[in-house]
Amino acid sequence: MEQTPTFINPPIVEFVLGAQFAPLGSFTSAHFGRFWDRLGSDWIDPRDNPLIEDQFERFDQVASPRKWRLRVEPAPLVNRLTLINRKGDRLLQLQPTRFHMNWRKTDELKPSYKELIEEFESEFGKFVSFCDEVGVGTVEVNQWELTYVDFFPKGEYWETPEDWNRFLPGLFRDQPPAIVEPLRFERRDVQWTMEIEPKLGRLHLTAGIGNWKDEPKEGLTLSMTARGPLVPEWTPTLRDGLDLGHGVAVRQFLKMVDEDTKTSWGVK
Repeated sequence: MEQTPTFINPPIVEFVLGAQFAPLGSFTSAHFGRFWDRLGSDWIDPRDNPLIEDQFERFDQVASPRKWRLRVEPAPLVNRLTLINRKGDRLLQLQPTRFHMNWRKTDELKPSYKELIEEFESEFGKFVSFCDEVGVGTVEVNQWELTYVDFFPKGEYWETPEDWNRFLPGLFRDQPPAIVEPLRFERRDVQWTMEIEPKLGRLHLTAGIGNWKDEPKEGLTLSMTARGPLVPEWTPTLRDGLDLGHGVAVRQFLKMVDEDTKTSWGVK
């Protein structure tokens, strides 16, 4: 596992580890309840949510103009179940093709990646064993995925969007275009997609003004999602893929951030 620096007060507000797998066709809403019972009393507040659409990073297809096609859709799967822990810093997301665990910022320091990946593997292992025991099918992972969400509050890191290249010079290299009165520059958004060579996955990066959770404070939200298939020669297991995505995402993030800003976070 790649070693990356750990900061005392980084801007990260959410971190998600996930596995996508072939549909469990016989999985029903009743299985949600049975699995929830197995997790124990620390997981509370069950809620139904819309399904997350499956995503596949493919490299064997050439992009072509969109064409209209008639497609017969399969019967819809059950919805997505979410559970939170009693401390409120963990979220489990479960559907017949996905299993995710979110860490969310609280007053406590963020756990290390090693701690979170081991926790995720434990919870996902329970789900894999459950599916095997109740006979809903074998969990066959087809994509690994992780997401970092960083939040840079207005008033703390910046006052206007022109300030963004000061603390994120590797992302916002250029100043906004020259504008005339009565125009006023208000915002800018970026979206990048990068291949993890050689065809091991992709890193998707988006940034723009927004809010995090229910906080009223406005800020610059930076989201980085690394995702890819299991590749026998490079990432044969789910853990191999997540370790790869973690290393790539962290190194890319650190490459974009100003050195003085990183120093202000304090290295643990």
